[in-house]
Amino acid sequence: MSEKTKFKKMKINYYFSNINPLIAFSFSLMFVSFISLYTITSPSNFYFTKNFLLKDSDNKKDEIIAVVSGKNITLNEFKENFEPVINQEISSGTDFKSDNGKIQYFEIRKHVFDDIVLKKILLTEADNQKIEFTSNDVDKEIEKVKTVNFKNNEDAFQKAMKKNNFTIEKLKEVIKEKSLISKVLDSIIDKNVKLTDKDLVDFYSSNKTKLFVRPEQVEASHILVKEKADAEMIIAELNIGANFEALAKKYSKDPGSKDNGGSLGFFGKSMMVKEFEDAAWSLKDGEFTLSPVKSQFGFHIIKRTNSKPSEVVSFDEAKERIAINLKDIKKREFFDKWKEKTLKESNIKFNSGYENFVSRDNEYLQILKNSK
Repeated sequence: MSEKTKFKKMKINYYFSNINPLIAFSFSLMFVSFISLYTITSPSNFYFTKNFLLKDSDNKKDEIIAVVSGKNITLNEFKENFEPVINQEISSGTDFKSDNGKIQYFEIRKHVFDDIVLKKILLTEADNQKIEFTSNDVDKEIEKVKTVNFKNNEDAFQKAMKKNNFTIEKLKEVIKEKSLISKVLDSIIDKNVKLTDKDLVDFYSSNKTKLFVRPEQVEASHILVKEKADAEMIIAELNIGANFEALAKKYSKDPGSKDNGGSLGFFGKSMMVKEFEDAAWSLKDGEFTLSPVKSQFGFHIIKRTNSKPSEVVSFDEAKERIAINLKDIKKREFFDKWKEKTLKESNIKFNSGYENFVSRDNEYLQILKNSK
């Protein structure tokens, strides 16, 4: 990594940062993805909560809790989604035996169940629309997992699978379901979320002075050396008329900028280490530092070459970014309303003994009291 790269802190965009598209709950819980399970605490941490389930957690029979859209929700399926979330909360310090913890426990329980219900509804819709995700597609996604998360290290991948009791068949199932759900959600959202030119103009006009102001910037070059004496020698040469760019190419230890005569381009405040920033902003255009500037990287001779005042970004320049981000906002708003409406209208049929599975009625409160 070049010194130039190190000097610059993470750039803060001059207008609002990108909001990731809401392809919803399909990236949470059990069908989150295998990778998040890789880091989850051991299931042994969940044992103390097993009495919170209506049925014995050790019962090996995979009982059907409920049916929605013609698809079964089983006890094991619920546990596979629920226990990792609970374990993650426990590992972060949540006490589910406290009063607040018990409330949080049931909120998580309800959210997990609701997400499974939505998953079933969306998978049914995928069947109805005859959406496909072939075995070849699944294999390609698995290869992506290996490449991105395991650097193509097959041994590390297999160890992670084994650690989490995750078979390749289960991984394929998770990937296929997640992909089908994403495709259905995309089709639903794209049909219902539209943007007009007026939407873009209105958003820009309402937020012009808050989100679309490019802050003042300066342009600077530098020569980086390791020893203060070397920096003082270079400053002496500059004082008698030596060319800054030529000296940068000759002496600078920053491989990222030396071949460009030390140029670092334009940057705003908080984008450089403090010592460098303070020196650059204290100069006038055309001036260089008359004494070495020390930072964690060595000693700099800095020349401020240009500057730009703060300005409002034009609509034409911001339009594309507005469209991307505003559509994401509208997707999020639509999804929240769609989820609430879909759950309200879902025809969930609970099997006998599971009617209060996600409720906090007197029976459940009694279970909680007995767990203290």
